Amino acid sequence: MKMPPITDFERPCTPRPDMPQINEADLLPLLVFLAGHNVNVEATEMDTAQLVFHQKVYPDRIPPPRSAELRKPLLVAADGYILDGNHRAAAHRRDGTRPIVFRLDRSFLEAIAALFRFPRTYVYERP
Repeated sequence: MKMPPITDFERPCTPRPDMPQINEADLLPLLVFLAGHNVNVEATEMDTAQLVFHQKVYPDRIPPPRSAELRKPLLVAADGYILDGNHRAAAHRRDGTRPIVFRLDRSFLEAIAALFRFPRTYVYERP
């Protein structure tokens, strides 16, 4: 049985097709690109209570504890909104661990615009 999404947040839901998608292999080139466009990025740990979920999180898509996937940093806007990694963030919240995040010095909407300027950004297309 498919579990319903977790919607324990009071933020508007941003459809995944409207969000920039970055392949893991493109993460370092993205950081270099952002630095070249005056977007500062801080690598840090963050308490999941400070993260703002804005997409539905489906329980069956949350990585299992100690999964290698949980080592991938989250992309987060200055205002705490998760840009990439909602399901990984939910796993960290479940496990009581602090994820590594790359925190951009831009608000949610400004950060999305910056990510879309990166040439390798793509959008999720439903099958």
